[in-house]
Amino acid sequence: MPDVPRLPPGLRTLGPYALTKVLRIEDGIFHFLSQGPHGNHVVVKFLPADRSKRGHWETHPLEAETRVARHASPIIAGSVLDYAETSTGPYSVVEFIEGDTLQRFISNHGPLDRFAVRRLAMGLATLLVAAHHANIALRALDPNRILLSPDGPRLTGFTGSAILDGSLDDRARDMEFTNDLISWANLVLYAGTGLRSHDHTNASDIPIPGDFDPDLLTIIESVLQNNPGEGTTAEQLLDCLIDLPPSLEEE
Repeated sequence: MPDVPRLPPGLRTLGPYALTKVLRIEDGIFHFLSQGPHGNHVVVKFLPADRSKRGHWETHPLEAETRVARHASPIIAGSVLDYAETSTGPYSVVEFIEGDTLQRFISNHGPLDRFAVRRLAMGLATLLVAAHHANIALRALDPNRILLSPDGPRLTGFTGSAILDGSLDDRARDMEFTNDLISWANLVLYAGTGLRSHDHTNASDIPIPGDFDPDLLTIIESVLQNNPGEGTTAEQLLDCLIDLPPSLEEE
C-alpha cells in the first residue's frame, strides 16, 4: 500500500487560498486545485506537518522544491506565486496549468499518435534545455509528472530536482544531465507505445509498433547509449529534433 499522508481534520483553506479538490499526491505532497483571493485558480502544494518533520533534512522537501522552482524558468513548471509555513504544515502556491498527466492520458486513451509523439519529444527537450541552462537536474521524470497542457508539456513540479552548485565536479554534473536525457528517451517511448521499459537504458525490451516514427526512434536509441561527458547534450538533442524531416506521412 502506498504511504499516503493524512490531512489535518477539517482542512479547507491554507492562508487566503480555498482548497477545492486534490489533484494528485506526489511524495507525500498534496496538490490541491484551489481558489486564490481574487477568484483565480491556483495549485496549492501542501506537506502535512507530521510529514515535513520526518527525518533530519536540512530543509524539508517542499521548501527545497520551491527554491528550485524560483530558480527555474516558468516554462518548465509554471511560476511560484507564494510560500508560507503554518502550524498544519508548509505550503506553496503555483500557477495552475490545465491538462492531464501523460500517464493518465495514456491510461484513458492509449498511446499518442506519431505526430503528437514528435511534438511531445520536442517540448520535453525544450524543458531540458531550459533546466540544464539553469544548472538544474530535473531527476525523476515520470509520466505522472508530465502535464499535457495546451501550450505543450510542463512538469507538475520540481520534487526531487536539484540546483547543481559549484561543489559538483564535471563528471557528476554530466551524469545528472545524462540521466535526464535517458528519462526523456523513456518518456517518449512510453508516449508512443504505452509501455515502460524494465531497462531504462535499452529499448529492446519494448515492442515498438511498426508505425513508430523511425527517425525519432534513431535519436532515442542514440540517447540511451549516452555516456556522461561524451554523449548528446540537451541542446544537441533539440537541434537533432529540429533537423528531423518535416513530413510524417500516414501509412
